[in-house]
Amino acid sequence: MPLISRSQRVIATALCGALYGATGYITSSIPSPLGPLGQFRPAIIVPVIFAVFFGPWVAGVGAAIGSQITDMLTSGYFLSGLIAGMPGNFAGFYLYGWLLRGKFSWRRYVLTSVFTLFFANLFTAALVDVYYVLFLPSLFKSLSWGIALAIGLGAYWFITMLPFALTIDPALIRVLCRTRPDLAPAEVLSAALKDETREVAMALILTGALICAIGIVFLITPEVVLFADIPAHPLQLLFGGGGLIMIALGIGFLLANRLKRRSASGRPQPE
Repeated sequence: MPLISRSQRVIATALCGALYGATGYITSSIPSPLGPLGQFRPAIIVPVIFAVFFGPWVAGVGAAIGSQITDMLTSGYFLSGLIAGMPGNFAGFYLYGWLLRGKFSWRRYVLTSVFTLFFANLFTAALVDVYYVLFLPSLFKSLSWGIALAIGLGAYWFITMLPFALTIDPALIRVLCRTRPDLAPAEVLSAALKDETREVAMALILTGALICAIGIVFLITPEVVLFADIPAHPLQLLFGGGGLIMIALGIGFLLANRLKRRSASGRPQPE
C-alpha cells in the first residue's frame, strides 16, 4: 500500500463518506419488494474503491459516515441508520479492505465481494431486527417474522449490490490505476493489467444460479415464508428475478470476452 500521511487518510475517509452519502441519497427513494424497508444502494461502488486503494479503516469509517449521511437525508431512517446502517457498513467495508489488503488479485476480489456482501448485509439486516425490538416492539410480530425480515433484507441488499461491485468497480479500478498510479497498491496496479472478465462472469453466473434456485423453492413451496406472516411474492420476485439478472450479466460478460478474443485473434500480427 502506498505510504500516505495521516492527514491524507483523513481526507480520503471524509471523501469516501461524502461521496457515499450523496450517491446513496440519489437512489434511496427507489422502493424495494419489501416496501419502505431496504434502500437501493448501488452507491456501494464508492466504499469498495476506497477499500481497494486505501484499506480497511478508510473504507469502514467512510462507509459508516456516508451511510448515516444518506439516512439523515432520508425521512424515517435516522435512528435505524444509527442502530443498523452505521455499524453494518463499518463492519462490511472494514472486512472488505482487510481481506484485500496486500493480497489483491481479481480472483480474490470476486470471492471477497461475494463473501463480504453476503455476510455484511445479513449482519446489517439482523441489526434492523434489533432496531424493531428496541424502538418499534409493537411492529415486531414474532421471532419467525424477524428471521424472515432479516433474510429478506439481507438478500435484497446482496442481490442488488453484488452486480455493481462486480461490473462497475473493476472498470473504475482500472481507470484509476491508469490515471492515479501513485494511489494504487503495487498488487492492484499489477492486477489492473490483467483481464478479469472470466472471473467476474463465473461469479455472477454461479451466484445467480444459487439465488434463482432459492426463488424457485419459494415459488413451488410459498408456505416456507408464509409461516412468518410475510407474503411470498416479494421474495419470489427478489430471488427469481435477481438470480436471472445475474446469470444474464454473467453470460453477457462471457460473450463479450469471446468476441474480444476473436477480434484480437483476427487482427494482422506485426512482422
